[in-house]
Amino acid sequence: MNRKTKNVKQMRNDATEIFHAGLKAVNPGIAVKRYCRLDGDHLFIGDESYNLSRFNHLFVIGAGKASAPMAKSIEDLVGERITKGIINVKYGHTAKLARINLVEAGHPIPDKNGEEAHGQS
Repeated sequence: MNRKTKNVKQMRNDATEIFHAGLKAVNPGIAVKRYCRLDGDHLFIGDESYNLSRFNHLFVIGAGKASAPMAKSIEDLVGERITKGIINVKYGHTAKLARINLVEAGHPIPDKNGEEAHGQS
């Protein structure tokens, strides 16, 4: 293998590594875990703190392709504190959720599933 071939191969490896690092950095589930944490009864979201003991109910709502991994991360974080939740996601963009209802619906054109989800909330 000549020097030029080694350089091209190394550049491809570097580009692949950079690409995967970029995907990881913008992963919605990882972003929730990066910016949200629970310390006792206090939920921290970025620089904001919420004392969950002051609330009788915690509802989670969301829409969009990133909602499923974000909802999964928030369920992992606050778990049984969630009273109820509902998210609409594009078909195929799902996650296994325990406390949040996930509805697959049309995107970008709304469809009947999205409309019917409104009545489930």
